[in-house]
Amino acid sequence: MKFRMVVFGLGTLVNFGTSSNPWDFIRSTYKIEKNYWKAFLAGKISRQDAKAGEYKTWREAGIKKDKLLLDLKKNMVFIGQAKETFKKIKEQRAVPVILSDSPAVVVDDVAIILGAKHATGNKIFFDKNGYAYETQPSHAGPDGRVSKILALKEFAQLEQVSLPDVAIVTSNPEDIPLFRLVGFSVAFNPQSTELKRAANIAIHSKDLSEVLEYL
Repeated sequence: MKFRMVVFGLGTLVNFGTSSNPWDFIRSTYKIEKNYWKAFLAGKISRQDAKAGEYKTWREAGIKKDKLLLDLKKNMVFIGQAKETFKKIKEQRAVPVILSDSPAVVVDDVAIILGAKHATGNKIFFDKNGYAYETQPSHAGPDGRVSKILALKEFAQLEQVSLPDVAIVTSNPEDIPLFRLVGFSVAFNPQSTELKRAANIAIHSKDLSEVLEYL
């Protein structure tokens, strides 16, 4: 294997119903129409206001911890050959990593099942009644979100891997800034033309193992 570390976006590994994004799955499943996250990304509200608004709608929809975790796990489906792909990466002594801004309860499960050595995510805090009230990113950036750049650099340093020896596989256009840091980038089932153009290679497939020939 040409690369010593392979980074995956969560959406290249699992789906939740018709969505690859757990946050969108939650909104769809519980019929939450107002999307505070989009308002934050558009610069209309602060990250703290987005979190407060989001969790207020969760409470109004009756979303409690136990049911939420059950619904997420019940609807999580792995992309074809995901487990086999991680197995082969580790057999080649490369380090598999997951970089995600998704709930840590999901990312951690996926990381354990697949055998990712490092992962990022958002820890959700629940009150005594089971309602979510706060989020804490594993690697906080200035905007309060998970900074994948900070995490990437930290994990590479921990593994004593230079960034040109890292490959990234993602379906998320927000990961494009990472492409400038690593040695190779794969847009896996990209829905964004921008992502497809920015990556070294684009792959449309239901079989994740097809990325291996480029790594």
